[in-house]
Amino acid sequence: MVGVFGKTGAGKSSLINAIIGKTNLLPSGDCNACTSVMIRVEASMHTKYEADIEFITKEEWQDEVWSVFQYHRDDVDQENNEENNEDEDDGDDDDDDEDEEYEKELSALYGKDRKLTSIQEFMDPKNFKEIPEFLQCRTKTLTFDSAEMLSEGIAKYTRNDSSQGEGKELKRLYWPLVKCVTVKVPKIALLQHVTLVDLPGNGDRNKSRDEMWKGVIFLLETCVE
Repeated sequence: MVGVFGKTGAGKSSLINAIIGKTNLLPSGDCNACTSVMIRVEASMHTKYEADIEFITKEEWQDEVWSVFQYHRDDVDQENNEENNEDEDDGDDDDDDEDEEYEKELSALYGKDRKLTSIQEFMDPKNFKEIPEFLQCRTKTLTFDSAEMLSEGIAKYTRNDSSQGEGKELKRLYWPLVKCVTVKVPKIALLQHVTLVDLPGNGDRNKSRDEMWKGVIFLLETCVE
């Protein structure tokens, strides 16, 4: 197993595409549209391209949504305290970064409905009609005829940007719910002996994603940075 490390937007997905000779396999683009989940690339025993989408649990996502509510409630309390004491420093870069990350996750999954007012509304099954496997705690398997079709098909599960070029826009992005994506590629001799892993980074707020990332580190035989 070979891990590919690098800063956000450094071109890790493009490097993996080049290594296996499939330019359009993993979605890639500018630094504003980057891979947000771990992707494993391995050999397929079939003639088609496959992608196994492994999700976090419903309970984990509910905990993250609860954290959003708790964070914003604490933020309101802090603003009220600052109004009562104008001499205090009103800047906190860490809080701003966390607020931006929460907003990014909710906007990706819920779009204009990200301002829902209760956890029950966020967890309503209608929000997950396209991914019933998430509610059923099952892996979603997608099958494609070409690398290009796979790249387009998994973008909503792996990328943090809705643009697909040529004026195409994804209405919903599911990467906040994804734990890992395993891409299986046919007829690539190298992958008969090696599994390539595109690692988006560490320090994930979701416990299972963070633990998976750390677990893979110990299994790597080598890495590319």
